[in-house]
Amino acid sequence: MRRAVEHRALMAIAIGQADVANTSTIALSDLERGWTLYAHQPVRGIPLDEWTTQTPVSQVWKSLRILHDHQISHGDLRCNALTVDDGTVLFGGFGAAEYGATDAQLQSDIAQLLVTTTALYDAQSTVAAAIDAFGRTPS
Repeated sequence: MRRAVEHRALMAIAIGQADVANTSTIALSDLERGWTLYAHQPVRGIPLDEWTTQTPVSQVWKSLRILHDHQISHGDLRCNALTVDDGTVLFGGFGAAEYGATDAQLQSDIAQLLVTTTALYDAQSTVAAAIDAFGRTPS
């Protein structure tokens, strides 16, 4: 359990350095009886699913591109992990995140975000935004 808590705290720090984390680590400490304390700032932003009319789908993909440019995969890109703060899409829930992610992990993020953003927006704009963000065309 300690490793899982440590992992979340460290990923919050790494993603925060990329400026796309919706929370930040305050403290991490071992306690008696094998417990671990992880204190973090409250989640910033409004849940994306409540703010889609004010947030273009391209902003969601721009934030994922920033994450991937830092070789970080999120690993669990469901709606509850995405918030919007001052026009920037932020990520939370770092339990499945990986620093130094493999290509398979990065591609999995793209697949997950395609599903999530298609449910929130529409397929055509989602795919166009994904292609714009990652500079690829479907093969």
